[in-house]
Amino acid sequence: MKVIVFTRDFPPEFGGVQRLLGKVADHYGKDALVIARRCPGFREYDQGRPYTTIRMRRFEWRHANPVMSRILGAISYLLRFFVGGIHLGDAIRRQKTDLVLCGYAFPNGLPMVVARLLTGCPFVVWCHGTETLRALESGGLQRAALRLVWRLAVRVVVHSRFMRDEVARFVPPEKIIVNRLGSDSGNLDFSAAPATAVDELPLAGRAVVLTVGRLERRKGHDLLAHAMPLIREKIPHVLWLIVGDGPERERLTQAIADWRLADCVRLLGRRSDAEVSALLARADLFAMPSRRIGPDVEAFGIVYLEAARFGVPAVGGRSGGVADAVQDGVTGLLCDPEDPRDIAAKVITLLGDPARRAEMGRAAKANAERQTWDEFARHLSEELSRIDLS
Repeated sequence: MKVIVFTRDFPPEFGGVQRLLGKVADHYGKDALVIARRCPGFREYDQGRPYTTIRMRRFEWRHANPVMSRILGAISYLLRFFVGGIHLGDAIRRQKTDLVLCGYAFPNGLPMVVARLLTGCPFVVWCHGTETLRALESGGLQRAALRLVWRLAVRVVVHSRFMRDEVARFVPPEKIIVNRLGSDSGNLDFSAAPATAVDELPLAGRAVVLTVGRLERRKGHDLLAHAMPLIREKIPHVLWLIVGDGPERERLTQAIADWRLADCVRLLGRRSDAEVSALLARADLFAMPSRRIGPDVEAFGIVYLEAARFGVPAVGGRSGGVADAVQDGVTGLLCDPEDPRDIAAKVITLLGDPARRAEMGRAAKANAERQTWDEFARHLSEELSRIDLS
């Protein structure tokens, strides 16, 4: 089967969407053509790949006047929509493509609508999470455009039962593929990592809780900070390590000061992949009580699986698709992400019971070793092969 992977996000950019689409392209190899946006380092990354990659330039008109800027932005968006669809149609004809895989239902699906009308080529779209929910909640043209894309697509791919249920309000269940994400691809180094990231920290005799992720409200750093005094009261030797950066850094720093947590919390900022691996290898527990804030939601949570690869159980928020990444009572515990007391109780439960924590860690590792990127690509390919392309 000859496929085109059509997406705005693709390696070497970092992120879950980039990782999964890179894995899909690798799986199809010489039978794939990738059309993706330019990004830093793309030339070096594209060299030697088994597939051909066409990199698109992004163009957008701006103006000092806010009203004119919005008008020009709308015009440039429509041009990208139609011109992108025409170019995609040309690529479909040249490659004699059987199926197009769109990285996003919205907005990537819109040029595909044009290409579909020009060529008749069937296409599949991904609905990852926040981008889909925002389009649905915005109503108006965005919601109408998304529903048009869904109607014309032959399949809609999601990564959790949560997103399946959200999409199934508008899409027949038989068109939806639930394809859970993997954990062993991308940039994390699961081999022996340098010890420097660990050596600089006072970890001896500490119960290490680790959070890795962008510092944004839905990740729940603020409520875990609120829970830390309760955790410290029961587990005096606890140490919470926070890896990542983002818009909530200032508020989180203030919360650490307000709750007088300097003795048990370290903000580490961004760290290299090898350093993250070293920290995961030393962690006793991974904690990220993600919550839903409007359309902003954790639709799956690859990072829970990445922690599981090291045998680290997790405390996650009972929200969005986290339950597909953390099996409650098996590979970790789910908490009420809006309740600091419940967050504290779940962390205390696992830190205070080494035997149960070790058992969950073994189960988490076994699950993550089954839920690999190779298995993700194999299952997707198997599902797509069942589509009647005639």
